[in-house]
Amino acid sequence: MYEFFIARRYLSAKKGRLLSLISSIAVGGIAVGVAALIITLSILNGFHHELKLRILSATPHMVIQKFFAHPISEYGDLIQKLRSYPFVISASPVIYSKTLIRSRDRADGVMIRGVEESFARQHFPVEKILKEGNFYLGNDGIVLGIDLARNLNVVVGDTVYIASPFVRPSPFMVPKMKRLIVHGIFDLGHFEYNSSLVFVRLDLLQKLYDLKDEVTGIEVRVQNPLKVKDYTKQIERDLEYPYHIYDWIDMNKNLFAALKLEKTVTFIVLTLIIIVAAFNIIGTLIMLVVRKTREIGILKSIGAEQSGVFRIFTYTGLLIGIIGTAIGTFLGIVISLLIGKYHFIKLPSDVYFISTIPVIIRPLDLTLIISAALLISYLATIYPARKASGLTPVEAIRYE
Repeated sequence: MYEFFIARRYLSAKKGRLLSLISSIAVGGIAVGVAALIITLSILNGFHHELKLRILSATPHMVIQKFFAHPISEYGDLIQKLRSYPFVISASPVIYSKTLIRSRDRADGVMIRGVEESFARQHFPVEKILKEGNFYLGNDGIVLGIDLARNLNVVVGDTVYIASPFVRPSPFMVPKMKRLIVHGIFDLGHFEYNSSLVFVRLDLLQKLYDLKDEVTGIEVRVQNPLKVKDYTKQIERDLEYPYHIYDWIDMNKNLFAALKLEKTVTFIVLTLIIIVAAFNIIGTLIMLVVRKTREIGILKSIGAEQSGVFRIFTYTGLLIGIIGTAIGTFLGIVISLLIGKYHFIKLPSDVYFISTIPVIIRPLDLTLIISAALLISYLATIYPARKASGLTPVEAIRYE
């Protein structure tokens, strides 16, 4: 292929320092853009993975409830049936309710979650999510999110009150309040949970809500949370009306949609670096066409086809793109691995839910980044290559 040979000679020619400088800038720009994309997306992947792990560690993989949130009585048989599935790790009763929580001088709305204390201690990674205190609920304990604690201006050991659906017999219809002690403060890394979720003991809520031996749902944990949709279909086939299943993907769909949008926007913004570098490819090729006009005319006069000249300049631009992409991919992977292995970038624990930057390099991301860089490089070659291939032999040879 004489086209590739000539394209390589054009790039490696020692003459034309300005041309070499511009092509080097183009290679460097593409390398920087590709490396920035790989590093940034790998860090985002790591953050998203850690966030999912935290959410999965403190929330059920699926919840079985009755339609219209009607209480479930005699839930023991249902729990035994759920535990019989080979993919189910555990099943436990739970009470969900929205209520009002009040400290000494502030109040806020929360989602209160009544759980069996033994179940919570067994399945929650307490050492990872707890920022202060412990997960001992007791008869009057409550564990709440870090942002909610700030909103209420409370710390471990302070007193808070939660509202009951029942009211005191008085003209003002004031709800009954249950006094609780803050035993722990957790951080799940997501504002929605940290600002509105609280844990209390299951039997405490049953008494407060006069549910006797009833619950509002059954929490289920499975072996592989990523296959939860398949598990849900299997359980739904066996369960009869009026039961309905919510899985962790459905419960956090707004969060996952936001994370996906964040990654997409980041990719688009950083791709602009590669696009800017592509203009240097255009400039390089246009200068090359001007410098090699006479040679183009000679090639055409000895039988080179228009498509052959087009390929020469296309290959020249693609070589710049390939070299820049290769350098950027190498740098991006190496820097990402170094960040993930040696943790030389520390994060303030009072701001972030992790102390080091997590990194996950996904092959699909690499494929997408490399493909985008090469495609942009190719598109940048089209205009100069057409200009070169459109030259007539006589005009090109006469060019000085």
